[in-house]
Amino acid sequence: MITINTITKTNKVLGKGMSGTVYLVKDNKNNKYALKIQKIMPKDVKESLSTLTWREIYYASILGKKYPKHFIKLYDYQISEKCKHKKSWEEFELQDLSEYRQKNYTELFDSPYCSIKLWSYVDMTLKDLLESWKTFHYNIFYDLLVQIIYTICLIQKEGFYQRDIHPGNIGLVKTKDKYIDIMGKKIKTHGYFVQSIDFELNLHKKYKLKYWEKKLLENNNDIYGIILRILWNFSDLTKFYKKVKIDVYNNDFNISKEDEELLSFYLKDIKLSKGNYNLLIHLLYKLIFYEKWEKEILGDKFIKAIPPKIYVPMNVLLYMIQHINEPEKILKYLIKNR
Repeated sequence: MITINTITKTNKVLGKGMSGTVYLVKDNKNNKYALKIQKIMPKDVKESLSTLTWREIYYASILGKKYPKHFIKLYDYQISEKCKHKKSWEEFELQDLSEYRQKNYTELFDSPYCSIKLWSYVDMTLKDLLESWKTFHYNIFYDLLVQIIYTICLIQKEGFYQRDIHPGNIGLVKTKDKYIDIMGKKIKTHGYFVQSIDFELNLHKKYKLKYWEKKLLENNNDIYGIILRILWNFSDLTKFYKKVKIDVYNNDFNISKEDEELLSFYLKDIKLSKGNYNLLIHLLYKLIFYEKWEKEILGDKFIKAIPPKIYVPMNVLLYMIQHINEPEKILKYLIKNR
């Protein structure tokens, strides 16, 4: 049986965040695993579904066990009361954060407690794969997207909202299997099974939720993360981050009444919160009226902007937006039109 006490730690860092670090570890047969060491507050030590640490453990105990092909496995976990894991202000430039968040992170960094979790290993993330491509492989991305959407269907089926879907949190595990069966159809793997990783921010109605978490859980699912953070890419434009009007880049711009009426056609039958409606309207504006938006973001600066890369056909992206609350319907559409 693999446990935290039976593995050998290496110095290789697989990932790093504000409160923790993930290390590569191995067992006595040289099999690879991921060890996540994370600072936690004293109030988080006691098991409770009101805290992120214990929510992640609960999530893994349901989805990781029920759907092992689609979610990383949690092998073991411990709470350490003498944590030697170090986090520093300099590492994350906390001075740029609000006073309230600075205070929280100072308390967290000074805490003597850590959660230690032993996870299954993924060979890379979707972010790693995309960055390794010199030429974008649309067919491979599309088939991997089918696996991703299927995983989101499983998340929703079990009543969860993972909340943090992005290319760095989608793991890829190498496989020799040429196909994976999804909804009775054989989908090419292109050598990878998709696995969801990093569940800390997940929500479920079973949890003891704060008011804002309850509101967040209403009419939300992880398709939002797919649309806003995966299917298109503004990374080239961020090279001009300090040169463009960053408030405009971050959606702080007005859309004319005429344009909004046209764009709202795509959202007419969707139940959305005001916040999500505004997010999608601004996204549609950038997609459909890109030249107008480019003029607004650049102002009078003589900079040649680079249009966003869109990783799926426009009709697919628009369909996903129109059916954003229906992951299974999107999945069927993707399979039918691949």
